[in-house]
Amino acid sequence: MGTEGGKIEHWQVDEQVCKKIYDAHPESSEGISSMLELKTKSELLRGEMWNEDAEPEFKLIATASRGAKEFRLWKLSIMYQTLHPYLKIETTIVGGIQFLLETQDTQIVAANSKTIKFYDFIDKNDKEAKEKARKA
Repeated sequence: MGTEGGKIEHWQVDEQVCKKIYDAHPESSEGISSMLELKTKSELLRGEMWNEDAEPEFKLIATASRGAKEFRLWKLSIMYQTLHPYLKIETTIVGGIQFLLETQDTQIVAANSKTIKFYDFIDKNDKEAKEKARKA
């Protein structure tokens, strides 16, 4: 769960115990404004190939804070129930990020009441290879 001051509390709900507190957005004095599980199967975002026949080892979580202009991706280990920082995505959004939305397998939208930005995650090597193949 997100708390004020850009922190995340990782609770073991059935035991009513806070396992750990993460300083998710240390540059923010505001609370976590958005937290969502990404459903992407993209190797580019996940960092490994998706296997339809196997259970995933982790869940990919995105967080943002109204007091920060970046959003972060975290890997939540299913087996060990631990949260690990994965990616920090800097944005040009002024006034912090209020909303995050996964719109496509390789696209995340970040917004506040004044601005909406689309962040596409593109494999540059794959893109260059496709462009070369088109030109040939």
